[in-house]
Amino acid sequence: MRPLAFLLPILALTFLAPDVARAQGWPDALGPFTVGDDVASLRLSGIAQLQLQTEAPGEAALRIRRLRPILRPSLADGRVQGTVHLELVPGGMELIDLFVDASLVPGLRVRVGQFKVPYTEYWQQSLIDLANVDWPLTSRWFGGERQLGVMAHGELDAFGYAVGAFAGENRRGAYARELPRVYGESHGNPSSLTDPRPPEPLHLELVGRAVHSADGMDTSTVMDVSGGPLRHAVALSVAWDTDPTHRRDYALRVAPELWLKAFGVSFVGVVHLGLFEDAAGAARPAGVGVLGELGWHAHRHVELSLRFARVDLFDALRADASDWAAALEPSDLGAREAWEAQYGDVGSLRATQELTFGVNVLIIGRSLSWMNDVAWMRTERSDGARDALRLRSQLTLAF
Repeated sequence: MRPLAFLLPILALTFLAPDVARAQGWPDALGPFTVGDDVASLRLSGIAQLQLQTEAPGEAALRIRRLRPILRPSLADGRVQGTVHLELVPGGMELIDLFVDASLVPGLRVRVGQFKVPYTEYWQQSLIDLANVDWPLTSRWFGGERQLGVMAHGELDAFGYAVGAFAGENRRGAYARELPRVYGESHGNPSSLTDPRPPEPLHLELVGRAVHSADGMDTSTVMDVSGGPLRHAVALSVAWDTDPTHRRDYALRVAPELWLKAFGVSFVGVVHLGLFEDAAGAARPAGVGVLGELGWHAHRHVELSLRFARVDLFDALRADASDWAAALEPSDLGAREAWEAQYGDVGSLRATQELTFGVNVLIIGRSLSWMNDVAWMRTERSDGARDALRLRSQLTLAF
């Protein structure tokens, strides 16, 4: 009964709440807060999220999920823009973004610094525009990283593009972190402001994304906020690491995408394929991930969503991880307990998935929202499958 009790008040609000959207003067957003003029300005933004999560079996935990000030300076009539984006949650303070973005000619901008790599159109969304409470599990496996680099990007009629050269190292510990865990290792966080992991040696990674969108198609959010007849977008992303670090980096990632929107209903599908280099330096298939999201912008203040995400690991990756762990197995019985705790189940993971239903209440657009979801999660290992139920409720304030 717990999932039902969790959702009943939300569903009641969904279908019985008065149409405050029609109230005269009801705002769509908070902010922006900007000083300056068209020539030079400084915009102050911020995101604060309070999240209640419980995973059965387990107890509920209330935490500050995000606490982020964001500064966006703009110069030369917007031709030169910058972003300073920090995370200030106690115990998790880190640098998120730090970059400069300049317009050189129409259709061409250049960005330099630390920022999201241009891998999938889906990942270019702001976190406050997500259809569910947080990012899907595929972002932890195949993408969702920030790197140091330089990128050219822009739009030419119905085509958008982005291509960049990067340092090859995921600069955060939140996403794109699961590959090291396959080997029983931790990714760490090079961008931590309190306990940063030392940076890795530079190894060039080339990342590119191309997208074709129909007129009126908006890929800044999964939801079809504007409504209207059927629109579509197709995209293809490729990331090639020229010298991947074993146990940490994919050698190659490829991700095609399909976006569909019509009359408030939307669908996004993304397929991920990854290759890795084994201990001998041979390129092998690592795994495949799929993500599908359905959304319904039912009302100015209400959205419903359904997400399915799954990642399957191939035998080649699992065998390489097992060989690596076995090579580290100590002969000393006194050290074996520590080895067993870290590497004992390496190579046993076969697949992981989530099926999530969400209800979003947009109080003041995306600036003040209450997002809720319930997920059935499954982890498949060599010794069988394990199921869990996760409930999340999150209040977001953004401007």
